Amino acid sequence: MLKSIALLALCATLAAANLQRIPLYRNPNFQSTPESAAAEAAMVRAKYAFDTVPTTGDNSMGHEPLINFANRIYYGQITIGTPPQEFLVSFDTGSSNLWVPSIKCSACSQTCLNHQKYNASASSTYVANGTGFYMDYSQGGVIGYLSEDTVRVGDIVVENQVFAEILTEVDNSFTQQSYDGILGLGFQSLAVDDVTPVLSNMWSQKLLAQEVFSLYLATDGTSQQGGELILGGSDPSRYQGDLYYVNLSKKNRWQIKMNSVYFGDSTLCKDGCEAVVDTGSSLILMPDGAFKLFMDVFYNSEHLPDMEFVINGSSFTLPANLVNVQKSGSDHWVLGAAFLEGFYTEFDMANERIGFGTLA
Repeated sequence: MLKSIALLALCATLAAANLQRIPLYRNPNFQSTPESAAAEAAMVRAKYAFDTVPTTGDNSMGHEPLINFANRIYYGQITIGTPPQEFLVSFDTGSSNLWVPSIKCSACSQTCLNHQKYNASASSTYVANGTGFYMDYSQGGVIGYLSEDTVRVGDIVVENQVFAEILTEVDNSFTQQSYDGILGLGFQSLAVDDVTPVLSNMWSQKLLAQEVFSLYLATDGTSQQGGELILGGSDPSRYQGDLYYVNLSKKNRWQIKMNSVYFGDSTLCKDGCEAVVDTGSSLILMPDGAFKLFMDVFYNSEHLPDMEFVINGSSFTLPANLVNVQKSGSDHWVLGAAFLEGFYTEFDMANERIGFGTLA
């Protein structure tokens, strides 16, 4: 019996040792505003091509109060090229491409001026591609072309990775961001130009033990340390008990169906609501009707209540201090960092499911 227990403990230790841990960081000086939250909601709608639904009252979404001004922009470090060129990227489950600014970017682009730039001529493993690239972000987007090079994420070395070099952006959405680019953790079906995503290449090149990644986000608002992204599995020391899984409701998208959502005495979602789990968003975005109910509770409560999400029959309570919401402008919910900070989350590509656990 003791030998069996020791063997299980050894297996768990070895599994944890094989996980690729990517430290996440955030800008401790960042503060969201109602205007930036409304702009983010518009970007999310464009990213998922949500059908916009009519809203009641003010349609701008820019005049609603933000409940929590916490800093929720998370990013981590990768390198591209040989020798390695360092970049900070947002790991985004809502997209599937990797892009960073190019050394050839426009002198008029504030995004390029304020961030690290990839220099193809300085890399011995660079391979030209040249296919045009455009990623839509609501009012504008990023424009560039495809290239190929070696990408390193933690200790994982991905060869022949196609990514986009950005020359300019249509608006200034990314000018003030602390990260340089975006690394998409979505499925290939969402990839612009049918590029094979970094995570898919990791799997096909046999660099991961499992086609799984997981996320732990720290909630200390004064620290730059923001938690960790784990590639290849999950870390049971980060959560209590078991993970509770829900199958994806839309194939090849990190989208699930929630049973219900409660806030105080109000039911914000009943009889099932579609929700996208989005690591690239900072907020919880909800349909207009749910947002109105939320604000009614907010304005009439002496103390802000916790928010309860029922997913696949399991209840997950988000503490009131983490609640940060805006209108989605669609009939979908988006569960961004404001939600993910409350739980340990596993994204299982192979089985097309997401697991949630109580933080340890």
